[in-house]
Amino acid sequence: MASKEQLAIDIVNDDDEKRSGILFYTAFTPSDRTRRAIIALVGCWLGAVISIPIILAHYILIPAFLIAGPILARARLKQQDAKEKVEGECPHHNGQFSLKLEATDTLPKWIYCPECDKGLQIFARETNKTNALEDAAKMDNETTPEITKDSEDSKGQISDKPSESRDNNAA
Repeated sequence: MASKEQLAIDIVNDDDEKRSGILFYTAFTPSDRTRRAIIALVGCWLGAVISIPIILAHYILIPAFLIAGPILARARLKQQDAKEKVEGECPHHNGQFSLKLEATDTLPKWIYCPECDKGLQIFARETNKTNALEDAAKMDNETTPEITKDSEDSKGQISDKPSESRDNNAA
């Protein structure tokens, strides 16, 4: 079943000022895409059958519907989502706006703010995986306890302070 979803986006102007926004879209499952493709194909072929009794026009309509059916069906089969609208804050005038999108629009996309008519570009917000992995590694190194030996007879002691525990025990 198709599901309504949201995606965090960045809205950027010509001066590289960023503001956040939300992209609303509908995501289609494979069964939804197949159903939509079949409906498009049957609809076009039904249009071809209905146009048979129309004198003179059927010479153009029937071939057009027969050709358009598979083309539209293939396009709907490949379409994984349908964009609906963008809501966010304009970096030029710092006001909220909402803009309707075409179903087949892709990101990044140049748009114009409906309030101030200045150019904007919308991007899907990216997470920097390299920095996230580095931050996780730093956190692991800071919180990993080390085993230190107090004396020859003890089995060892767990300490949360890796460098300080060694210096204190050595003295």
